[in-house]
Formats: sequence, C-alpha cells, structure tokens
Amino acid sequence: MGYTEVVEMLLDCNDDDWKDLLRRRHDHNSDNSPIQVMIKKMPEMAYYVFTKCVNHKEDNIIAYEYEFLDDTYIIPEEKVNELGTNAPYIKGDESGKLRDEAQQRSEDFKTIITTHPLNLMVREKHFDLLTHPLVQSYLTRRWNYTKCFYYTGDEPLEVELCD
Repeated sequence: MGYTEVVEMLLDCNDDDWKDLLRRRHDHNSDNSPIQVMIKKMPEMAYYVFTKCVNHKEDNIIAYEYEFLDDTYIIPEEKVNELGTNAPYIKGDESGKLRDEAQQRSEDFKTIITTHPLNLMVREKHFDLLTHPLVQSYLTRRWNYTKCFYYTGDEPLEVELCD
C-alpha cells in the first residue's frame, strides 16, 4: 500500500475525524500544514479533500466548507483542550463564523499570503486544483466581497461592507 492509499484511508474515516487530521496546529510551520503538504506533494489527495468539502444537500443546495482553503486562523494551543477542538470555525454555523479564540497563524500577513493554499497551487502549477468547484466558489465569494469594497459609490474612498 502506497502513501496515497494510506492518506485516502485516513480521509475516509468516520464522521468529521478526517477534518481534525487536516487542521493546522501550532507545531506546523507557515508552509507545512497538512493541506499545504498535499498541494505540494500529493495534489490528487488535495483534490479529494476539496471534493469532501463540497456537500450536496436537499433541494439542490450545495454547501461549501472553505476551512482548508483559507487556513489563515488557528486555535491557540492552550485553548484547544478547553474547547475540545482545534477548529477555528464554529461547527454547524453556515455563515463560517470564527470562534472568538481564533488567531491569525502568523503576525506577518505577507507570510500568510505567500503560503496561502491558492498561491501554492499557482506556484506548483496545479491548475486542476484551481478549477475545482470548491476553489471556484471560494474565489467567487472573495471577489464578490472585494468588488463591493473597491467599486461602490461615486466617491473613490467610499467603502461599503458587504457579505
């Protein structure tokens, strides 16, 4: 059995245990979280994870989970035991609300940007990952927010927050 099969077997474990395996922790450097390593070394497994993050619900509703695509936040090590989870987002909250305890994984925002999974996909030339429905949905959501920030109103400095 090869590495890919072992990773797939771990990702197919019950419930949401696979998410616990993939979450960034304090002992991960800026560019070696599980999803970042998958993007660099096992892109087919990153694709598999992205597919698991697209949930088809009734009435043709699709729910996207962006937690592993936007790995900007972590739960401080001392809070993990208290909360019983290292998930930075509140489980079941469809709006993707961050926990109050969540912190940026680095004080240096440039590090967050340069090691962001999207930048890794581009740098590693994994264009098939960039066309995955989860990534496309994420980019559309981010763009819809950003365009409201840059293109609203008649005044150049006018800012309207939109969600």
